[in-house]
Amino acid sequence: MEVEPDLAVWVGRLESDTSCLEVIGWAMRAGFRVEVYGDGPLRIALENLRDSIPGGRAILYGNVPDAARQFSRAAIALPSGFLTLLEAEVRGLACFVTADNDLKRDYWLMHPWEPHLIAGVNARPDELRFLWSASAAGWAAQQTWGQVADTYLRLLETQHEAT
Repeated sequence: MEVEPDLAVWVGRLESDTSCLEVIGWAMRAGFRVEVYGDGPLRIALENLRDSIPGGRAILYGNVPDAARQFSRAAIALPSGFLTLLEAEVRGLACFVTADNDLKRDYWLMHPWEPHLIAGVNARPDELRFLWSASAAGWAAQQTWGQVADTYLRLLETQHEAT
């Protein structure tokens, strides 16, 4: 697939805990055409946001099997969570996310190859550093469902022991 230089791809749920409105709105304001693969209760809010941004371009495809394949066409990725971040990193994409609370900030920034945290919704990609490296793709390609599950279980055990 050929990369489309103005394409940003979101894969994930359209729910408040994913910060979908913030990051998709940021991408549209930055001039990207956004393809949205996923659905949820914020779909109508996202359509309204798109319509309120002058020149805002977003196509909402809903739930699509193997949607992460679409990252192969994108200039940047807008991952909704850890697994979609891995899918984007394997494909060598710069990833842009938002965090509306300290927990989400830690979730993103404690990743071995952290995505770009958008400080404000008016930030532009050319104002941010692209720190992606081949090491991120290599690390992401080595991850398995079992390894990710083990990581979460270790975190839960640590949390349980701390309480």
